[in-house]
Order: sequence, then C-alpha cells, then structure tokens
Amino acid sequence: SAAAAAVVATAFQQQQMALKNAPTLVPAANVPPPPGLLH
Repeated sequence: SAAAAAVVATAFQQQQMALKNAPTLVPAANVPPPPGLLH
C-alpha cells in the first residue's frame, strides 16, 4: 500500500541520515534493512 511504502521510505531516509551523521559508528554493512523490505 502507499502508506506502507511511505513508512519504509521514511525509515530509509532516517537510516541514511544516521549513516551520514555517524559513518564511523554505524558501518553500512552492519545496518539491517528496514523491516518493511523483508516482507
């Protein structure tokens, strides 16, 4: 649904922001995908 896609997009954007703010603390390889992408 559009709502679910919006939630996933928001989570993805927040994840990317976190990676930009703390690239040394949160290596991209260790960050799990948003839950919405697993279903």
